[in-house]
Amino acid sequence: MKRTLVIFIFIITSFTILHAENIIFGAHAGLNIASARLTPGGSSDPQSGYCLGVFSDFYLHRNSSVVLGVNYTQKGSVVKKRYRHNRKNTYHMFSLPVQYRISRSVSNDYRLFIGGGLCGSLIMSGRYVDKSNNDEKGDITDVSVFEMSSILSVGAYIKNKYKFEIMYDIGLTDVNDSDEENPVEIKTRTIMITLGVVIDS
Repeated sequence: MKRTLVIFIFIITSFTILHAENIIFGAHAGLNIASARLTPGGSSDPQSGYCLGVFSDFYLHRNSSVVLGVNYTQKGSVVKKRYRHNRKNTYHMFSLPVQYRISRSVSNDYRLFIGGGLCGSLIMSGRYVDKSNNDEKGDITDVSVFEMSSILSVGAYIKNKYKFEIMYDIGLTDVNDSDEENPVEIKTRTIMITLGVVIDS
């Protein structure tokens, strides 16, 4: 599944660059509010993080575009007592989101948009803090190398100089690579709120 999705993203990216009529480049930063879905049954408490990155908006037509990005992202969650006794997990990733976006100008200063797509992430490291064991800290050694997620977003370009965006990132693959007999499956859920600056358009 992962290989198929990566090939799909590569094809969409290549097609977009070749057929773009107009391109907007920029950089953004913001806040992540992350949690996780645990299987068997359960969820985790939210944890705040951050996101830094660059984006390029390739307009295929007046009101439709494909958006490519490169982000450095911090995700995580606080796992509830029934699993790891309030263990705070934090993951650091390089993410490559690809979105198809529909936009519409509502005035000379504001252009609203809504979009959706896929995101592939390379997980660089994982750290934990065990709240039930005197705040013991350490590396998460059983973390996956790669995560694939689906993304939904809404936002606006402001005066063609700034971008405000809210994105919901839904993990499709397990970030827990444990070789235990019955490991807990962990799929991330993240709300990303970013403010960007348009560098060139």
